[in-house]
Amino acid sequence: MQSTVWTVLLLLNAAWFALGARFFCLDSLRASRLLVAKTERASPLLPAIAGAVRFLGAMNLAWLAFCLVLLAGHGLFETPAQRASMAAVLALVHAGQFAVNAHMVGQHRRGQPGSWVVLRGPMRLIFFVDLAFALADAVFVVWVLG
Repeated sequence: MQSTVWTVLLLLNAAWFALGARFFCLDSLRASRLLVAKTERASPLLPAIAGAVRFLGAMNLAWLAFCLVLLAGHGLFETPAQRASMAAVLALVHAGQFAVNAHMVGQHRRGQPGSWVVLRGPMRLIFFVDLAFALADAVFVVWVLG
């Protein structure tokens, strides 16, 4: 059963990272609009931000590749401790994204410049899905090692 859960978890992680890679790399202007207030979108910096957002897409692509290697590499990383360590890495990836956005929620509520709206639109989905994956990957670690 543990092997099946691990495979499903990797497939779901891979799908999420694929969506992130596609959105942030191929639709970087739209992605950058999520991070820039409507009143600031006329700024000549928006195209630069769109270019920088592609970095997030590249990071998602790398994590997608990581998941695919783990899925394809039957026989590699098969012990419970190895699976737990890989799941812990994935949990940290998602928790890091969640933490940055959680910090932005506080900044936005205080009206601080440079913050983006997290709890509306597509960012809300990203926020809660990253939380869900961080928790799911962490629960897998505890389950495997427990």
